[in-house]
Amino acid sequence: MLASCLAAFVSCHKSVNKPDAEEKMLSASELRQNSPVPPHCYGLSDPCSDPACEPFWKCEEPGGEQSVQYAGVIVTHEYHSGLLRFNSEADLQTVLDQLDANYETHNANYENLYPTLTPEQLDDMDVTTGFDEFATYRAFENLFPGYTSKRKELEIIEENWLAADMTGAHPDNSDMSFDNSENTVFGPGYQLKIGTTVYTLSTDLQPASIGVSPMLIGCISNKRRTKNFTSPDGSRKFELKVALNSIWVRSSAKGKVVSYVKSGNRWKRSRAHIAAGNGGTIYDNNCSNTWNFTGRHPVNGYKKRKEMKEVRRGYATWWKTMPGQVFATFDALNIATGTLAIN
Repeated sequence: MLASCLAAFVSCHKSVNKPDAEEKMLSASELRQNSPVPPHCYGLSDPCSDPACEPFWKCEEPGGEQSVQYAGVIVTHEYHSGLLRFNSEADLQTVLDQLDANYETHNANYENLYPTLTPEQLDDMDVTTGFDEFATYRAFENLFPGYTSKRKELEIIEENWLAADMTGAHPDNSDMSFDNSENTVFGPGYQLKIGTTVYTLSTDLQPASIGVSPMLIGCISNKRRTKNFTSPDGSRKFELKVALNSIWVRSSAKGKVVSYVKSGNRWKRSRAHIAAGNGGTIYDNNCSNTWNFTGRHPVNGYKKRKEMKEVRRGYATWWKTMPGQVFATFDALNIATGTLAIN
C-alpha cells in the first residue's frame, strides 16, 4: 500500500475520526492529544511517506482527501487541489459562524483575565503569556495537514509589510474579504468547494455557477476600500477597512480597524481602546428595495484589541449598494477617529 502511494505520488485519505472542534476552546495541540495519529504526521505534506503515519491513511485512493468534523458538520481537505470542500452551503455557513464565535470567545476570555490592565500593559502580557489572538483560526487550519489558508498567506504578507516599515506589498491589496473567518476557509487562489463545484473569490466575487440579476447603473457589489489614519504624534497608525461582500451563503457589510504602534525600529500590531462601526444603505439583488442600517462593536465603550470589526450579515441573499452609501468608522479612545465609504 505504501509503495503504491509513493509510486503514484498521490495524497492520502484520512481514515480516523479527528476530535470534534465544535465550541471547544482548544489549541491544535490539545485537539491532537486525543487522536491516535502520531503527532509528527500532521506536519507532513505526504503522510503516506512515513511508515508510522501510513496506517492511518488510505494511501491507495488516488486524489486522496481528509475529512474532519467541525461544528457538527463534515469538512474535507482535498490533497490534490489543496482546497477545503463542504457538503452544502448550509455547512459552510455553519463553519463560518463557528469560526466567528470561537474567535470572539477566545479573545474575550483572555481579556477578562486582566480587566485592570491598560492596552499597553496587555500588549506586554501577550508577550509574557504567548497569547495568540488568532489561535482559534490556527487550530482549525492545523486540523488539515498541508492546508494553506488565505488567512495564513495574508498574515505572512502583513508581517513582511511591517518589517519593511509599512512599505512594499500591502496585505489589503490581496485581501478580498477583510474577514478572517472567510479567509480561513479559502485556500490557494481564493478557492473552496461546495459539493462538486469550485468557487473562486475575485473582485466581483461571482462564481460562474451563480446567477445574479444585472446591476442598475451605479449599483455595486463586492467592493472594498482601505485608508490609513495616523495619530497626531505619529506614534500610532490605524488601518480602516470597509467592504460589502456576498459569498453565496451570506452577504456582509463590514467595518474593520487594525491598530499599529511603532516599537523600536519597526511597526507592530498593538492593542488600543478601540471600537468599529459600519452603516449605510443596502439594496437587494435587483437594486430596487433598500434598507438602512448602522452598528457599532462594542455597542457601548471600547475593547482593548489589536483589531475590531462590526459586521451586518444576511443569509441566502445577495447585497448591493451605491457608491458612498456604505461606510465604516472607528474610534480609538483619545487617539484618533475616522470614517471611510465605499466608492
